[in-house]
Amino acid sequence: MIERVGSAALRVYAAHRRRALEGIARAAVRVQETALLDLVRTARGTNFGRSHRFDQIHSVADYQARTPLGDYLRFHPLWTRVLHGDRDVTWPGRPRYWVKTSGTTAGDKLIPVTPEAFRSHRKGGWDALLIAAERVGAERLLGGPLLFLGGSTELAPAAGGCWIGDLSGLMVRDLPPGFRARYSPGRAIASIQNWDERIDAVASLVERQDLRLVTGMPSWLMILFERVDAGPARREGAQA
Repeated sequence: MIERVGSAALRVYAAHRRRALEGIARAAVRVQETALLDLVRTARGTNFGRSHRFDQIHSVADYQARTPLGDYLRFHPLWTRVLHGDRDVTWPGRPRYWVKTSGTTAGDKLIPVTPEAFRSHRKGGWDALLIAAERVGAERLLGGPLLFLGGSTELAPAAGGCWIGDLSGLMVRDLPPGFRARYSPGRAIASIQNWDERIDAVASLVERQDLRLVTGMPSWLMILFERVDAGPARREGAQA
């Protein structure tokens, strides 16, 4: 009974949110400019905001004139100060969580993840889930496990009480109660730090599951599908 009511509520909200997103798409430029100016207003009292005169920014053109393009190496010394205790440097307060990401320049990078960024990521995840629920039916979607193939959920301590992890792993550490039981591969497997061991454990699990949703990086999902197709014997042989 509870699941039927929950599915019905999700179906109604999914239709409402789709209409809202369609409205946003029709006014994409205005919505993005509004979002930028909201961020500028929030950050105008920070060291970075004061040095770039954020209080004088009232348009995209103002922002472009006062804020030159910068790469990670430009922000690295600022974020190093934040890691070691400084507040209000590039964003109000001091973020507790950081993510490590690699790229083609500057090697491994540490990027702060603010509470506002967490909320934005969660909102995007909800929107994707709601679109799927409306297209395939909420009851069908919620009738089995939902696979989210992401990074490890394990965190490493950093300076000043901060924590470093994978962004996708951080996002699944605080799932809503209604989705925790449906989340695949679950916290135990998701916390495995070694990538090959984790992907093999996921493959062994999902080949027995009636998955209703599959999400994650396409390249990682391709490897997962290949290992599921290979079967247990070949996976064990590869590990040996």
